[in-house]
Amino acid sequence: MTAINEIVPYRSLIRLLEVQQIKSLHTIQTEAIQRGLFFNQNFLVCSPSGSGKTLIAELAIAKHLLNGSGVTIYLVPYKALATEKKYHFSQILTKEKIGNSFLVKTITSDTEAEDRIIEGADLIITTFEKFDTLVRQNHPILKKISLLVIDEVHEISSSRRGAHLEILLTRILDRLSFLQVICLSATIANYESFAKWLSSFGKRFQLLHAKKRPIKLDYEFRIYKNKLSEIKRIVKFALEEKGQVIVFVNRRKDCLNFTQLLKSVVVNYLSDIEKDQCIKGVKNLKANRSVATVLKEVIPFGIAYHNASLSVLDRRIVEKLYKEHNIKVLIATSTLAAGVNTPARFSIISDIVQHRKTWEVSNADYLEDGYRNCLTSSGVFHPLSSNQLHQMLGRAGRLGYDQAGKGIILLRNEEEKNFVRSEYFQEKVANDGTMIPKYAQLTSKLKDRPILQELVLLIIHENPGISKQDISKLLQKTFFASQLYSGELQKGYKKSSFLELSQFFSVDSLNYDYFLDQFGAPSCDITRFNYDFSKITPESIIASISSSLSKKKIIKNRYHCRIDIHVGMQCSCNPMKKYFNAGYDLINSPTLCTHLTTLMKYILGNPVHPAYKYLKLIIPLIVQHESIYDFLEEHGLIAITKSNDRFTATKLGQLAINLYIFPHKIIRIKNLLCQYSFSSVSFMLDKIIMSYCFDHSRDPLPILSIANKWIEETTVESIIANHPKFGLGDLFSLTNDLAREASIFESITNHLHIYSDIFDNCKNLVHDLKILSIRLKHGVKEELVDLFENLSNLSRNNARKLFQAGYHKASQITNENSLEVAQKSKIKLEKIKEITGEIQPLRFQTSLNTFLAS
Repeated sequence: MTAINEIVPYRSLIRLLEVQQIKSLHTIQTEAIQRGLFFNQNFLVCSPSGSGKTLIAELAIAKHLLNGSGVTIYLVPYKALATEKKYHFSQILTKEKIGNSFLVKTITSDTEAEDRIIEGADLIITTFEKFDTLVRQNHPILKKISLLVIDEVHEISSSRRGAHLEILLTRILDRLSFLQVICLSATIANYESFAKWLSSFGKRFQLLHAKKRPIKLDYEFRIYKNKLSEIKRIVKFALEEKGQVIVFVNRRKDCLNFTQLLKSVVVNYLSDIEKDQCIKGVKNLKANRSVATVLKEVIPFGIAYHNASLSVLDRRIVEKLYKEHNIKVLIATSTLAAGVNTPARFSIISDIVQHRKTWEVSNADYLEDGYRNCLTSSGVFHPLSSNQLHQMLGRAGRLGYDQAGKGIILLRNEEEKNFVRSEYFQEKVANDGTMIPKYAQLTSKLKDRPILQELVLLIIHENPGISKQDISKLLQKTFFASQLYSGELQKGYKKSSFLELSQFFSVDSLNYDYFLDQFGAPSCDITRFNYDFSKITPESIIASISSSLSKKKIIKNRYHCRIDIHVGMQCSCNPMKKYFNAGYDLINSPTLCTHLTTLMKYILGNPVHPAYKYLKLIIPLIVQHESIYDFLEEHGLIAITKSNDRFTATKLGQLAINLYIFPHKIIRIKNLLCQYSFSSVSFMLDKIIMSYCFDHSRDPLPILSIANKWIEETTVESIIANHPKFGLGDLFSLTNDLAREASIFESITNHLHIYSDIFDNCKNLVHDLKILSIRLKHGVKEELVDLFENLSNLSRNNARKLFQAGYHKASQITNENSLEVAQKSKIKLEKIKEITGEIQPLRFQTSLNTFLAS
């Protein structure tokens, strides 16, 4: 520990630490300052939850803002985390606390008019995806950025957003070398190779890695007979010790069930003051029209739940009550573990299994991400990832809250216990006897064909007239390339599809060495064999391969091999087996036999051999390899210049990039628009929802029902009552997504109208889709659309009041005195001024502000 006045050279930063009651810095924080934190040095900070890595970023941010260096961007993976960070920085970056006041803004995918919002902002907190759209648009804000902080950078390994984050990081580091970049991550296994990749762009990243937490965290495995009884025992013990508990569950319904079943235990440990605060919290939930019925019921007992079904305001109230120790026990899903600051004395993992599969188990199940080594006597199960589990456990024993913490994992049997011990923890233990976590490797997800198609299109879009060679050079800079060349990927991707992987190397042709490495038999000496070719054509190569005794030249073990476009690959060593034949499955394709492997290596090693050029034609056809360039050109997304080796993005290709959608999606929607007439609102809505559900693998029937009720102004309470699996947070997330889907349809329709004769008579469709998008966004009938299109900060309840008062157009309101509008509509004058833009709205409703300030 180092006293802050001994290491921090700026009085304003010392004051920033003092107001947060920080009197000394830990080793990793001191090391960051000593290694250039205040001198624009780049950092990769890898340390366990609760070790103080966020403070490193805070110090860098404050230094940049106080120096007036430029705009700071703080990237997070989730909207909820963006809201949390915005509230945190708004509290500490004030004139009273650091001698100056700074404007902190948040923009996410559902933020409207972001140019106006971020104008003049000093610190912008946004999600990976939203920042990516700003980069794609070459937004002017990019020229003003001096510091980029990337929180939870280990998300580069997640299946959902990892590839896009990798593409974003590659482009940022390659283009904006003047930035100071700070990456924050939970500890990862291959942090050194990740830091090496980050440093490959010319500016070194200092690696700060801490294995030890400042607050000790013990781990315990408990095999239970009755899960609820075991949790009750832990809760009672924790509450008697004046500690708090977080119980992590995998299903939302468990949040509701556990809070109901545990409330009678928790209430006995509440003081009268704490009960009053909980009741006050419920009043604020009601004032903000919360529809979380169970939440309002259980909070007075000192227990609550936290998941994505809750609204932002619901979650904020729960988090505040918990942080102030009024709520003693919190039941939460894994979303709470991702950076939201809710420390506990005890963190309980109620189940390591996200879902189980005990019937109709296929070979593919065992090769899925997360199913590795997860076969049990009861079937296959999908466990929590290592980083997920340790993030949850890391909620316990947080700096400034507790002197120690305990992470408890509940298990069904010895089999699960053995799995957890070997999967999530190292074999050795620390000097103090605690188990040492085993963290997951960061692996690139830049291997799927749609991602590669988008990446190539994006490179062409951002570099008009680029050549294939230059595209390849840019591809070589990705984390994927770094791992592939270093051999990190090959261990985990031995059976992965070479189709996608090989696209990476040259995009328009296969890498045959890599193909044979992935699917060929172990290497052998090709000089030990004789080769006799009986057929060499553009469609088929037939040859025999045999070994001979070196001295007597006696033929031994002759095998007949066939490589054919129509049949696939065959060898007489197993006549019934066809490799890569029609209907093949690349993921589960068996390794080629030694004879086919040897024959192909022999041919590919002899470019002058007559079979060489035909083999290179046949293999891509057998495995249905398609050039990404051919795909993008065929569907009108790129065009080839006259010199035939340079590419530009077409208007349609540029639209796909700006809409942030995959090439195959814009093609699908374009074909859909050309195929149907879209003559009614119900038909448009049906196709929009089908498109959304196709991309997200969701059941369209309940979504269609909810959307129809929503745009007809059915109350939120009624919608949720009829669809109990949807909470308020789910409803708003879904309707925002559907509104975006409708705007995508609108943009593509407008493109077709401008650039295609097919849509000359369909001008109205663009207008109709725009109206539907507004209705989906706000949940209103068509008669209210003009108000929402031209006014801001308007709720559908107030819009209906204005409409009933005779204000059917926005111009009627803006042309009239605000006091008169307020009197006629019976809406508060202050709110009318917010709607007309006369005053800036408060961030939260008054009742919530009062509660948060209390």
